[in-house]
Amino acid sequence: MKSLLFGVYGKGEINLTCNIENFSINDKRKINFLQVKYLKLYYYNGVTGIKILEDERYFLFFSGDISFTSELSLQGREIENLFKDILLLSSGNFSFIIYDKLTDKIVISNDLFGLYPLFYCRYNNSILFSNEYQPLLFANTKKDFNIKAINHYFKYGFTLMGETLFKSVYLLQRPILFDIKGKIRFMNKPNFKTLNFPEYDNWLDELNNSLNQAVDRFFQIHKTPLVTLTGGLDSRLVLAMTNAEDRQKSQYITLFLPPLNEKNDKDVLIAKIIAKELNLNLTIVEFKEKTEPLNINFFNAMRLSIETPIFTGQYGGELFNATLF
Repeated sequence: MKSLLFGVYGKGEINLTCNIENFSINDKRKINFLQVKYLKLYYYNGVTGIKILEDERYFLFFSGDISFTSELSLQGREIENLFKDILLLSSGNFSFIIYDKLTDKIVISNDLFGLYPLFYCRYNNSILFSNEYQPLLFANTKKDFNIKAINHYFKYGFTLMGETLFKSVYLLQRPILFDIKGKIRFMNKPNFKTLNFPEYDNWLDELNNSLNQAVDRFFQIHKTPLVTLTGGLDSRLVLAMTNAEDRQKSQYITLFLPPLNEKNDKDVLIAKIIAKELNLNLTIVEFKEKTEPLNINFFNAMRLSIETPIFTGQYGGELFNATLF
């Protein structure tokens, strides 16, 4: 399971009881807490890791898989330049926070290509952010649905332009600079240009048709399809594109990686809920890492060992959002 983060920045008091319960999956995973002036952080240290850097002026918090190509210097830097250096000197899938204790400004961002999801919402003069959308929905926030985003989700399998199914919650597309007075400014990532499609809806329609055809073909070819099931976009998209007959003839599996187990792995917990709701034939499998060197012989042996084709994909984002590549 990836490491996860839930943060609150601002002077106002917010009742976070429901948020923490959602974030901990009803106390099934241990949540750590730390506070730096007006910044409160709740986090779960999964297999991808947590990294904290701090000096007299800056506090930096990283969640995910990150590595630096050269040493990162904090001294004598303004927050805007420090933010750019982190993205230019780093690689991996991660989200991060920079808190300037001198000016009480904060930058929240994810990696250069936005591979690691980060949600946010505003409440009074505070900003709340999380790698999951659930902690951002609590008693005092509006839970009005975004009808346009819902239409996109059920048509394409994901929402567009950083929206989620809720009007008040957004998926971070550009980094945010936020000060203690509540002023928010969107920042551009260095050396990165957004691709614009002139006929975006038409292009998405073609993609949607292609995915439907691929799924239909797979279920027609295999007598008993083997499908991986998680809480990610990929497995939910496959479920949405199959009918009840195809789902009933399929075998679903969910993998967990030690030291996690069936009781605290998020993919397992969500897969069990989905399987119960749709009456799926689900098997939970412990994934044991191989110790052989990664070379052509390793992959050839892996191909030969797979007796049944598996329909799967990479992690696609949390529920109610996706990042399109």
